[in-house]
Amino acid sequence: MIFTIEETPSDSPFVERIWRAHSERDGMFLSIAMSHWEMVVTRNLGKTTLTLRGPETKATPLYCPSSGEWLGIRFKLGTLLPYLPASNLVDVQDYLNDLLFTPDALLMGKKTYEFFAQVWPSRQGKDAEQMNSIPKYVASRTLQEPLQ
Repeated sequence: MIFTIEETPSDSPFVERIWRAHSERDGMFLSIAMSHWEMVVTRNLGKTTLTLRGPETKATPLYCPSSGEWLGIRFKLGTLLPYLPASNLVDVQDYLNDLLFTPDALLMGKKTYEFFAQVWPSRQGKDAEQMNSIPKYVASRTLQEPLQ
C-alpha cells in the first residue's frame, strides 16, 4: 500500500467528508474519476501547499511522494466558489500535463529543482522518459554546478 487514508463524514451542508492521508512509500497510484471537487492541503519535504482539484472525468495516474501528509475537504455536489468557475478545475491534470510535457526546456528555481532532482530521475514510464529528456535550466544564487 502506498498510503493510508482516514475519512470522516461531515454534517455541514457544504462538505461531504473530511479525509486525511499519509504515504508509507513513494509510487504511482490511480486517482479515480469523481464528480466532486475538493480542497487539499499537502505537507511534504518541509513545504505546505493548498490545491483545489476535481471534478475529474477519467481516472488519472499520479505520483505519490514518500513521507507526504494530506488533509482534504471534499465538497458536496452543488457547492461552489463564486470566483472560481468549476470549468477551471475539470480535468486540470490534463492541462498540467500538456503544459509540463510540451515545452522545449524548463526554467526552474532552486526549490523546484531540488524537488525534481529527488523525484524524476528514479521514475519510470512514458511521462518520466519525456520529463527526463527535456533540458532543465536552474536560476539560483546558492546552488553550485555541476547539478545532479
